[in-house]
Amino acid sequence: FANGLSPASVPNEPMPEPRPAPVPEPVPTETLRQKTLAEQIEELLSGNNSEKLAELERKVNTLQLAVDSNVQVQQVIVQTEPGEPATTTVINERTHEMLPVILYWISVGKHVLTVGPSGSGKTTLARQVARALNRPFFSTGAILQKYELLGYTTPVGEYVSTVFYEAWTRGGLFLWDEIDASNPNALVAFHAMLDNGHGSFPGHPDEVEKHPDFICMAGANTYGKGADFIYQGREALDGATIERFKIVTMDYDESLEMDLALAVWSDAGVWVKQVQRYRAAAAKLNIRHIISPRASIDGAQGFKDIAEGKAPAMLTKDMVEFNVLWKGLDKSQIEKIKEVA
Repeated sequence: FANGLSPASVPNEPMPEPRPAPVPEPVPTETLRQKTLAEQIEELLSGNNSEKLAELERKVNTLQLAVDSNVQVQQVIVQTEPGEPATTTVINERTHEMLPVILYWISVGKHVLTVGPSGSGKTTLARQVARALNRPFFSTGAILQKYELLGYTTPVGEYVSTVFYEAWTRGGLFLWDEIDASNPNALVAFHAMLDNGHGSFPGHPDEVEKHPDFICMAGANTYGKGADFIYQGREALDGATIERFKIVTMDYDESLEMDLALAVWSDAGVWVKQVQRYRAAAAKLNIRHIISPRASIDGAQGFKDIAEGKAPAMLTKDMVEFNVLWKGLDKSQIEKIKEVA
């Protein structure tokens, strides 16, 4: 043995009897039971603590985001040809509340002009319509010259195509964005083509027939009556243009705005509500300043990066607010908006 004792010299001591294991005290049933949502809310609200209120709002917003991520499924039923069965398409993503209206008009063969402020999601919605109808997506911005729409021929006679020509001949959804910032003269040829289903393109001896899968949408910030106090670079649209479209108003979908910001940062709820209050206050005061959902979404990104230590040290929360929301607005007007909000 290492201790120098022989086996015979090891004391023969009796082994101690094991102690009985302590009996745990019974846990009250109330402790075992999971707290109900109402009880959790009551606990958070107790003491009227502002921090607890903020925590509650974050929990509710996060829960809403989780719910929306599972229920934002649009079932789209589209009638293709008379006598043929309708097709059904599912869009599994968050959509603007006006999507069903727009899909209805397109499914019955009408052209749609969406009118709404900057950042209301007009282009995103047009892309979703294209996906719902399983069509390629083509888009152009404001057109100032006719050749930007129809194309042109080079000195050697080669035709230079445009996105409109590609959509017209190949089939797809063509979005003419900012149509109210376009030259009205560029719309003249467009009118007849929409009505007749065929039109002339440079370098083509014969008129070109419209593809059966061609769909037309347009986007505008105004109703075609010319410039207003915010969108001063807009042209008045001819009545012939307005007549060819079904006009759908697309205002800011604040529920969608909240969801998109929460998808960026789960704690963005308080910020988004603040942005929406500022927007309402600016409108009430007739202050010419755009406060779009981009402010909510981009601000959420900035605040998230600050919280996670990914932003530059000099980027403060106040700076993020100025960068995404106020953008050089006069200080006195900012103070008025905040006072009313």
